[in-house]
Amino acid sequence: MRHASMSDCRPIPPRRLWVAHADNRDAGHAPNKVPVACGHGRAMELRMAGPLMQTDRMRRLHFEFQRVAETVSRSFSQAIASLRASRTVSVALIALFLIFAGYAAAFVATLDQSIGSSVFYAVNNTVGIGLAGAGFYQLLARFVLRRRPAVAAVLHVPLAVAFALSWYLCTIVSFGLTPSWIRAGISVAPFGPVALAWQMFQGVTLYAALALFAYWRDAMARLESLRAGRTAATDQATSAPPPARETVGSLLVRCDREVVPVALNHIVIISGVDGYAEVVTNARRLLSTTTLARFEAILPLEQFVRVHRSHIARLGAIRHAEPAGNGKLLLHMENGDMVSTSRTGARALKERAV
Repeated sequence: MRHASMSDCRPIPPRRLWVAHADNRDAGHAPNKVPVACGHGRAMELRMAGPLMQTDRMRRLHFEFQRVAETVSRSFSQAIASLRASRTVSVALIALFLIFAGYAAAFVATLDQSIGSSVFYAVNNTVGIGLAGAGFYQLLARFVLRRRPAVAAVLHVPLAVAFALSWYLCTIVSFGLTPSWIRAGISVAPFGPVALAWQMFQGVTLYAALALFAYWRDAMARLESLRAGRTAATDQATSAPPPARETVGSLLVRCDREVVPVALNHIVIISGVDGYAEVVTNARRLLSTTTLARFEAILPLEQFVRVHRSHIARLGAIRHAEPAGNGKLLLHMENGDMVSTSRTGARALKERAV
């Protein structure tokens, strides 16, 4: 610190001198100023610039940013994997494109209108099929597919009629959406008797195709589940004996300047980023300066498993696991968090399966 001179003096209230606080310098904060006694009604302001170090708040914000970025990336990867695994959306888009192409070709060949008008009519029919098909596919998947054949056959009759009417309603409404519909309104004109009968016949036929597709997807899902169960049974037969029941213990977690005891059966998951680890319980989250590798070394193997290079999960906190594609699993934890495993972590969990 340099010695103060009279050129450094500034007029402030008498008998007060502002000096940079040494404790803040040692803690890595920007220098604060504290008042000390000064005589002759004058004071000096001395500034001291300490080295800039990362504070606890900045470290925590950095850790939270890393965790949010990892969660967003994991959610996006899981969505892509789900689309690739199910292929339902891809098949639906291909089917809608084929329906549109068929309608466009039929209108161009039979109607004495321009190609643009034929394409417009084809789009109207296809959009109605897409909207009605999306809703009725969910109804089939939730309320019809797993019922007894006799009950399902009875339910298909009103659903087929409702699907045809829904498609018909969407079609006539879309035909009324002229370019000036905002000012002039929607003019809805019903089909003639022959056109209505043909529309209803097409609707029932498309509903039958939709129902067959839903049954096929349900059968494929059951087959995949059966294969996964056989694989887990094979892995369990060649693995070590099942682990002993979890015992209650505690772990001392070092959080900055304090040590917090945490019961092992309260831990849900431990995540690590950049040399730090976040201990997640049902009640709170603790940011620890202990590395994830250190936690893995001291935690009991019969209760915890390394499911990812950034995550250690407690077996008793896993509610259920589902396939996430590419040999990975998506873990649903008891506190509501979802964790994606690596392929190695998924194999480690399957080895623990009973």
